Formats: sequence, C-alpha cells, structure tokens
Amino acid sequence: MRTPHQAEWTNEAIDTYDDIIAYPYQIWGFEVAQKLIDQIDEIIILIEQNPTMYPAVPGFPQIRKAYISANITLYYRIKAETVELLYFWNNRRNPADNPFGQI
Repeated sequence: MRTPHQAEWTNEAIDTYDDIIAYPYQIWGFEVAQKLIDQIDEIIILIEQNPTMYPAVPGFPQIRKAYISANITLYYRIKAETVELLYFWNNRRNPADNPFGQI
C-alpha cells in the first residue's frame, strides 16, 4: 500500500542524515544510534501520512520543519504526490549557517 505522500530523499538529506546518525553511533554505540534511526523513521511516516502536521518555516511557506529532538530538525517540502526530504539540521550549529534562517 502506498502512503498518501511517499518520502523522497534528496542527496543532501541522505548526507546530513548520515552525519546526524554517525555522531551518536561513534559516541554511544549502536543502540543509541538505532533509537535515533527509529525516531526519525516514525516521524517520516507521520509526515507521509499528514504532511502539513509540522509548521512552515517563516519566510519560506513551501518548506516545513519537523523537530526530531531538541538537537535535530528535518526540513521538507510537500510536492503533489511526494514529500521531498531536504536535509537534517543539527540545532547546535550556528543558525546563520541554516539556509532557512534561525529555527
């Protein structure tokens, strides 16, 4: 069964996902990284089922942001039949470096 809006990963989403997962894996090991992976998977499923559930980014109404945790935000765009995952953002980074401004 196809979800209403299938997630479509951009290259940047894949790269930033890998970076986000690598850190807890290196510091705390597989179990902690796996919990984060599961948490991200659950949120992506929720986004596929209800893409408008997370707020739009101020100044970028076509972009939405889903808080994965206090330290991680997922930015995505709703398209006709898909949800385009744009990138994962480490909220501890300098907000000036975020293409969509402060979070």
